[in-house]
Amino acid sequence: MADAASSAQSAAGDFLSSLADYGRNYDMLVATTVPLDEPFLLKYSERRALSWAHNETQQDLVISDALSNHVVLSVDDPNVRITSVRARTAGQDSDAFGAFTTRQSQQTYAVYAHDPDRDYRITLDFTLAPLRRLQFVINTTTVLLVLLATAVAIEHPSQLRDLALIIGPSALAASVLLNREPSTLGSHLRRRSTAALGIALVLLLVAGVGSYLAPHLPDWLIER
Repeated sequence: MADAASSAQSAAGDFLSSLADYGRNYDMLVATTVPLDEPFLLKYSERRALSWAHNETQQDLVISDALSNHVVLSVDDPNVRITSVRARTAGQDSDAFGAFTTRQSQQTYAVYAHDPDRDYRITLDFTLAPLRRLQFVINTTTVLLVLLATAVAIEHPSQLRDLALIIGPSALAASVLLNREPSTLGSHLRRRSTAALGIALVLLLVAGVGSYLAPHLPDWLIER
């Protein structure tokens, strides 16, 4: 009798846990016909927004609906890298139980789960960023333009030849701004650095034009 009562209590606890889990989440059900004598693959897609400050997001996954589960998180854009990934129990802040990391790189993060007592649902928290070499080019160009704009504002060169030599690097900045990313994700990740580069370019051009026109403004005002 004690064993039967314990088994009933355990089954009731599992039922209530499953009911609470379904109450916190939405599950998508797909009715389809699949072959029984050959492998098959089902694919679906969804859009996830990245946070503005840190370019991070999350994805909920079910890892206990089969004898074993293999989950792979990857990025298709070659200019985007995965900076950090954490698998945690859905709805909690603790690390996921029974999900073992089998491979991790800048382009791929793989999890394998086979423990019978593993979490039914997990959440992947991950952060994306552009490749370091691409970000280095943009940051270096931005700093260079800001330094040149500061030098022009301090020295006030009036010769067109000198201004052309100083403002010449703006062509590099323009080429970076005109470069198109292979995906909208890459463009989204570069939005802040691209905006900073554009502002630095405008500052340099304004400083250069102002330094060239400043000596001629008094004569122009007298003629008026």
